[in-house]
Amino acid sequence: MSNFKKTLWVFGFSILVWIVPFLVSIPFFNSSGSLVINFWLFKLIMVVFVILVTFFGYKFLNKKLIQNTFWLSVLTVLINTLLDVLILIPVAKYTARDYILQIFCIYIIFIPTAIYFSNKQLKN
Repeated sequence: MSNFKKTLWVFGFSILVWIVPFLVSIPFFNSSGSLVINFWLFKLIMVVFVILVTFFGYKFLNKKLIQNTFWLSVLTVLINTLLDVLILIPVAKYTARDYILQIFCIYIIFIPTAIYFSNKQLKN
């Protein structure tokens, strides 16, 4: 597979890891942008979806190409953060502190962890 196709797969994977939880989150907000469920329940649901999409997405991606898991994790976190800066932060009006504590820490913990365990399971 060419390097260009590999790059497209990595970007597609990273966008998928971002967009699925984003789309899942929409029904949890009312028309004025307020959460309609408990904040911590919402965060738990989002964490579960980030982990599931990352884990199963990487298993599929690994069948297409063998990728260095460290760099895939770094790129996925960076692309997700860029999408948040361009789309989520302006819409949700997060402060930098709130964004880092509520979202970015989830990315840097759970995306690499899910990729690691998915890769480990594929090797067994």
